[in-house]
Amino acid sequence: MNILSNSGRSIQYRDSFISIQTYVPFSIFSTQHTRHRLLFVLSGAATVEHGAGVYRLEAGQLIYLKRDIAVSLTAGDASLEIITAVIGEELLLEFTRMAALPEGPALQDAVTVHDITPQLEDYFITLVHYFTSENGVEPSLARIKLLELLYCIGAKHPVLLKQLLQWKQQVYGDIMTVVCDNLENSLTLSRLAKLSGRSLSSFKRDFHAINNMAPSRWIRQKKLEKAKEMVANTSLAVADVCYTLGFGNVTHFSRLFKSYFGVSPSEFKRNKQQLKVA
Repeated sequence: MNILSNSGRSIQYRDSFISIQTYVPFSIFSTQHTRHRLLFVLSGAATVEHGAGVYRLEAGQLIYLKRDIAVSLTAGDASLEIITAVIGEELLLEFTRMAALPEGPALQDAVTVHDITPQLEDYFITLVHYFTSENGVEPSLARIKLLELLYCIGAKHPVLLKQLLQWKQQVYGDIMTVVCDNLENSLTLSRLAKLSGRSLSSFKRDFHAINNMAPSRWIRQKKLEKAKEMVANTSLAVADVCYTLGFGNVTHFSRLFKSYFGVSPSEFKRNKQQLKVA
């Protein structure tokens, strides 16, 4: 992660906070959080990826990220400045006791992009003054600013508010830890499901909820990315890389590699070696 600066640039009230970060051009970082997040682009542009879903963000836009999902964000060709808001269960519950709530079911989309109203945009812009305060922000004021955000959203963005108010804990356990720890072990999905304490159907459903991608496809892509790294940076033969990562068949591995990267592993390794010699 390439962050220019974010020291002392947040306001916090218990488990809720708003922070500001600045990223250098073309920075890439991945994130997963146990609570819903709102990201507002102050300046620059970014691309957010959630599995197969790709979302383009411009200055003045807001993106909602559902709790527990894994996303990656890539900054554009200019510095990217983002305000992140995370509102915990305690404040959400307090808000529901005070405010008139929108009716109807909430969207179940894990990621949604919003063109916000001038009122909400002004709210985010005025927050910048709090981040530059040398004395920080008192918890009582932080609480007020966080509640103000919810009221601003509720006034003109009821659909977004309903998404935020879905805070009931979804227990995914250590599903990603189990999968990542066994990436090179060629375990079946049934075995991975058992290790994560789930039925196969629950495992597939929960995995897709986190990554917006079927587990078999995600595992294959991660193995291919690891294979590319090993082919490029080790002296292992292509066949050794294939069997180390559990592909089992060199022909099948080469076909998958070429389909994903546009070049066979042997050719990729040869090109890398020629570049090193040159």
